[in-house]
Amino acid sequence: MTDGGGPPGFRVLACQASRTGTGVVIVIAGALGEPDCALADRVEALLAAGAHVVVDVTRLERADVAAVAALARLQLRMRAGGGSICLRGSTSGLRAVIELLGFGDILPDERSG
Repeated sequence: MTDGGGPPGFRVLACQASRTGTGVVIVIAGALGEPDCALADRVEALLAAGAHVVVDVTRLERADVAAVAALARLQLRMRAGGGSICLRGSTSGLRAVIELLGFGDILPDERSG
């Protein structure tokens, strides 16, 4: 699934989701933030209740508060449905923002989650 929309002045977020033998992997490329606050809505059709989702953030352009907030909202929605997410490919900058905001336990890395 790829989103082709976005407000003027914002780079388009590419969000591709696919099922694997062990669950769902979402690959995010581009900038993630307030214009993408409906990330969970765009991928929800692919998710079964109780699913564990790996979110690949290797190609995320900005490791900022808006990106972390969008990922935290996705985690909250997943947990409400009995599922969860973990991050794959987090940079040290993204991890620093996550930790600074106190979301270390909410947004675990795949290797530690």
